[in-house]
Formats: sequence, structure tokens, C-alpha cells
Amino acid sequence: MKLKVVLNKDIAFSNYLRTVINLERRPWLKGGPLKKIPLKLSRKAKEFGWPLEFSFEKHPTKDLNEYIKEFKRIIKQAEKFHNQDWQKHQKELKKTAGILREIACKHGDFIIKTISQITRNKWQYSDIWLVPSIYYGGTIVDNKIFAGYEERTKENFYTLVIHELFHANEPSREKMRVFMNKLKLPTDSKEIATVLLTNKAIDRLNKKFNLNIRNQRFHTYYRESIAKLEPELKQLSGRIKSFSSMVISVDKFLTKKKYRGYYSQYNR
Repeated sequence: MKLKVVLNKDIAFSNYLRTVINLERRPWLKGGPLKKIPLKLSRKAKEFGWPLEFSFEKHPTKDLNEYIKEFKRIIKQAEKFHNQDWQKHQKELKKTAGILREIACKHGDFIIKTISQITRNKWQYSDIWLVPSIYYGGTIVDNKIFAGYEERTKENFYTLVIHELFHANEPSREKMRVFMNKLKLPTDSKEIATVLLTNKAIDRLNKKFNLNIRNQRFHTYYRESIAKLEPELKQLSGRIKSFSSMVISVDKFLTKKKYRGYYSQYNR
């Protein structure tokens, strides 16, 4: 498995549009360059996050034509905001691409091997694309990691790439669906477990190459609520030997501590 950096406006826009469609359902996405998206646009875009619903008052092709016509308006508006920022931040995007290439070339193979050793999962992709983007933080869709240019420091990009690579190393979508349905706090447990796993990989990377990359912190949205549990979570992570056992252990721990969860508020 190899890492590949792809600086491409159209590919980056596909994730930007996906994000705009989900802004109202996932408020943690409303950061950085996405703050400028008008509420009217994000609320209207939300309607296109679900399959087409028929009116049952006319032929389905008429419903479809109206759906496509309105969706094209959403795409046009979102693309206007995306392209403005894409042009404005060319310098930062190219710098981001350079940092991502350096990470891939210098330490990509070691990171890939280390993640598989920690999770005990095989890689399901032959390559992972690292895509500099107009985005806040990082996210992954299939084998594409979208990295927001605002991360700024090389250290932050290391953390972002490693974290998202752990998500890329998860089992197949169908297996994950079955696995997540067994958890009390599925997304909260998986995200917290992924931070703990990311820090295991960072520690090994630092030790191997004499680096000084800081451990990843929990997301700002739930950091304060989880702060008192953090020491115990770190102790827990030291005893875990795989991805699935880490997520299950975190879920049981959070449930025992009566942690209400952040993502669970949004049915995640």
C-alpha cells in the first residue's frame, strides 16, 4: 500500500460539496473556510443528503427532473465559494501538497506498516490519496484523505494523516456497520479510540526517527467533557492489542462512566 498526493480542484470540490450537504446535520464541520457558507445554502443543501423522495402526485421522472434542477443550483452556489477560496489559497494548498509529499516519502512506509501492526487489520486499498483541500481539519472518503490547508504546521499534518490512515485501515464498510451496531456510543467510542491509536503510532514514529511530534489531543468539541477521563483512557490504551478491542474497551469504559457522548447527540 502506498501514499499518493493529489492536488486537484475537482476532487477537492467533491468533498467540499459533500461537507456543505452535511453541515446542518454535523455542526462540528462548521469551521475554517466552511464558516462562510450561508445558512440558507446549508439548509437547502441538507435536502440532498437523502435519496430522492417521490411526490406521488406526478410521474417519477418529473420528480427526478426537479430534483436534478435544484441540486444543480446547490452545486453551482457551493462551487462558487469553493473556487474563490481555491484561487485565494493557492500558496497554502501547494505548501500543503509539499508537506504531504514529504511525509509520504520520508515516513509513509513506516507509518503504513505500524498502523497495520497496531490494528491487526489488513489494508483493503492498494493506495491512499492525500488531497489538499478547502476544508477544516481532515476527513476520509474511501481511499481519499482530504487535508485542510489550515493545519499549517508539518507536525499537525503528521497527526492528521496518521489519524485518517487509521480510519482507512478499518474493516470493510459492511463489517464496520455490523460492528458499530453492537456499541452503545459507536462514533464517540471509535473517534476516541482512533486518537489513542494515533498516539501509539506517533510514539513509535518519534522513537524510530528521533522526531518530536506531539500526541494528538481530543477534538475541541468534546475535549472538555472527556478531560477527567483522559488519564484512565491512556492507561486503557496501553493494554489493548487491536483496533476492534480498543473500540470495544473504550465503549464499555465510557458507558460505565455514564459518558453521554458528543456525536451521539446527532445520531452518530
